[in-house]
Amino acid sequence: MQLSAIKTNILDNCGLAADDPRFPTATLDRIVNRALRRVASEQNWPWDEGRLAISTVADTQTVALGTAVKQIIRAEIEGRDLVLIQPQVGGQASQDTGRPQAYWVENNNYNFAPVPDAVFTVTVAYHGYENPLGSVAGGTNDTDTPNLPDAYIDFLVAHASMLIGITIRDTELFAMADQERKMWLRRMVDDTRRSASTVQIKTRRDWWL
Repeated sequence: MQLSAIKTNILDNCGLAADDPRFPTATLDRIVNRALRRVASEQNWPWDEGRLAISTVADTQTVALGTAVKQIIRAEIEGRDLVLIQPQVGGQASQDTGRPQAYWVENNNYNFAPVPDAVFTVTVAYHGYENPLGSVAGGTNDTDTPNLPDAYIDFLVAHASMLIGITIRDTELFAMADQERKMWLRRMVDDTRRSASTVQIKTRRDWWL
């Protein structure tokens, strides 16, 4: 769903007019983006998974993680997984150089062990945050769409309505939106759990006879 429709749904849900002077376009965009980050923080949702490639620097142990990454799922070099280790263990390998075999994350940075002795491409699978919608370069882009599936847009609307309830000090609106948020959260968790569950395939021993 496009940002323009999301903002219309939020205003309708809160009983606010489209031209309410308290919530101009830029303000609504900020509310939507804050709500999106809150949605992402509830759980590692499958639609927020991503992949990126980063390049190491010779004789440099650390590479910036990036603001879009929330949690790393896996890191690999040329199809070989790197081992996730604790910072204390990685610190002991800081004097070694070579092809990285392990990594740890600290202070929003990747740290590799051993220290790369050349340029290596590290492919990272991660859980991330949504890219901000709208208000691009001082203007607006109401055609932006989130990763969040349309089926769960009401979850986003509920989060945004809670933020508006706080802003205008409407406890009734806040309570209503909080109930909606909890209901949608239960549904989304159940849906993603079912979609991720494995199904045992029935087999017959005589298939190979």
